[in-house]
Amino acid sequence: MIFFFIMRAAFILAFFPVTFACVLDARAEVTLDTPNPAEALKQRDLPEAARQAKRLAETGDPEGQLMHALFHWHGIAQPQNFQEALNWVTLSAVTGNRRALNARLAMLKSVEPTISKKSMEWARGRLTKLAEAGDNFALVRMANSYSPMLGFENAIEAYFWFSLSVSSGEASARRQRDKLLTSLTQADIIKTQERARVWFDRWRSEIQPESTISNSMDGKAEEYSSKAEPSQQAILDGADTEHRHDIPGQIIQGGSIE
Repeated sequence: MIFFFIMRAAFILAFFPVTFACVLDARAEVTLDTPNPAEALKQRDLPEAARQAKRLAETGDPEGQLMHALFHWHGIAQPQNFQEALNWVTLSAVTGNRRALNARLAMLKSVEPTISKKSMEWARGRLTKLAEAGDNFALVRMANSYSPMLGFENAIEAYFWFSLSVSSGEASARRQRDKLLTSLTQADIIKTQERARVWFDRWRSEIQPESTISNSMDGKAEEYSSKAEPSQQAILDGADTEHRHDIPGQIIQGGSIE
């Protein structure tokens, strides 16, 4: 028996350094592969910065989406495209990114209303697919897209998506959901709740832990996730961390477009 434990300990001590080294190598590969447009900008490599910004945007990063939009807007390292710029800046804005909200407002002054409408339709189409695939942050972003600040206010739709967000475990959205009740009729509430139930049964019932659902529904979930998505109030308040990206020839600061 003693011999067995000695041999087992020797095996673990011999194997552990190899395993730990493999983990470090894997983490290094992930780090090296992470999109980093800021580094390309420091090197004044605009084509590479544009490619990195696109990759970062497609991961769902709000700052990456904003930068990708600005490359399109200014036509840097790619043909100028106002529609693409509005698409991506809108996708960033619905997260509560203040700089994206400001940039979007500046862009809207230079384009036709139809472009704004198409950009919101594009953003919602993308978010809907993400929500159906299990992305709970997409539920909050969908609700935010019906905020008055974005120009497409719809209390019923906002209530629908906030309800789904709360039911999927995002307790921080409960206040926004309940606040909307005062602007809805009883008939609208009942109809929207039934619609939410049907959606939830189809897209969440099999993948959402039952305990999470019950906690968010009975009003006892007090701890918010550290990764909680900015709420509709964040959009109204413009609450977001200050950032700045310098693109040679075009300085973007505080969400303005110069």
